Amino acid sequence: MSPKKEQTSTSDKILRQILEFRPSKADQRRALILEAVIEGIGEGLEGSTVERISKRTKMRRSHVQYYFKNREEMLDAAIKYVISVSQEINVEYLKDLKSPEAMLRAYVEATFEWFVREPTHRSVMGLLMYFSTCFPRHRHIMQQIADSSEERLQAILKLKKSKKGKGDKAAKALAKTIRTLVIGALIDLHSTEGKDTQAAIQSVQDTVQALAEEFWQ
Repeated sequence: MSPKKEQTSTSDKILRQILEFRPSKADQRRALILEAVIEGIGEGLEGSTVERISKRTKMRRSHVQYYFKNREEMLDAAIKYVISVSQEINVEYLKDLKSPEAMLRAYVEATFEWFVREPTHRSVMGLLMYFSTCFPRHRHIMQQIADSSEERLQAILKLKKSKKGKGDKAAKALAKTIRTLVIGALIDLHSTEGKDTQAAIQSVQDTVQALAEEFWQ
């Protein structure tokens, strides 16, 4: 895991990219609001109302709405932010790795590390998953996330030639299997009781490596 100082600077950098701001007083308020929204989502949908955010940030309702017109805008910004953090952590873990085996391990580690490093992001992603069952716009976002992950996994798998000549179709199918396995384990770990984090991660690592080795044989 990266040092805390490095983690904070990464989050700050992404926040600036998402909000597209220069560090002025007004921009700091926008960041404060967004952080409050992410924390508020962890208390349930009511935790992210304009009224609750106004109270949490000690800002007038009109001031909150100056930066984000309504709750929908705040939720969209929160979703966009946590997705970017996830991607940044994934890139961080995969950086400079050469072997597909190491890259697959890093992919799993990065996915679990995201929720450990940023626990408030769990509820935001849960909200996105819920929204995706109701609204086409959010379903499209979920599809984009899935496609991006599977394309990365497929590229990793193809770094090592399959001895049996398995091609793109097989790599694509396995990439989807790995993605759903990792996400399913991640959700189970953080939505049920009595789970051993390290044991859960190791179980996923072992399964992913076994599937990959079978593909490369």
